[in-house]
Amino acid sequence: MKNPEWPLFVFPDDTSIEICESLEDARRDYEGIDVESGVFSFFDFSGYPLKPVFTIPNRHSKFLGLIRSCSSGVFEFARESSLLNDIDLALSNSEHLANTERFRTLDDVCDHLAERGHSMKLFRAKRQIKQEAEQPAHGDAEESE
Repeated sequence: MKNPEWPLFVFPDDTSIEICESLEDARRDYEGIDVESGVFSFFDFSGYPLKPVFTIPNRHSKFLGLIRSCSSGVFEFARESSLLNDIDLALSNSEHLANTERFRTLDDVCDHLAERGHSMKLFRAKRQIKQEAEQPAHGDAEESE
């Protein structure tokens, strides 16, 4: 299985996208408990889906049978063989790019991924629909004059 190309695209289960520069950053910024439960989707810089592989599993314990505690394990990433986690779909559901020096806009991310061989048809179609909805209709411009 091929190692992921860094940095990673990280999609939390909201409408944002983040860039994670290194494995150390990923382990610091994303708790193993959340990674294991699927709160985040990860793709490498080429747009391939990644799965977390735990080298030290998350640990769940109870104290006196009442108080639960969890400690995060240690994980790394491997390329996922399944194409079900398509980066075009993930990016098309994103509305906000977290601060990064690599890309200024979501369109820049789309262009990067298209250069890496991804079609990005869904993202572009959604962007086109959004842009058309934001433009005033031709008749509206005439009425305001």
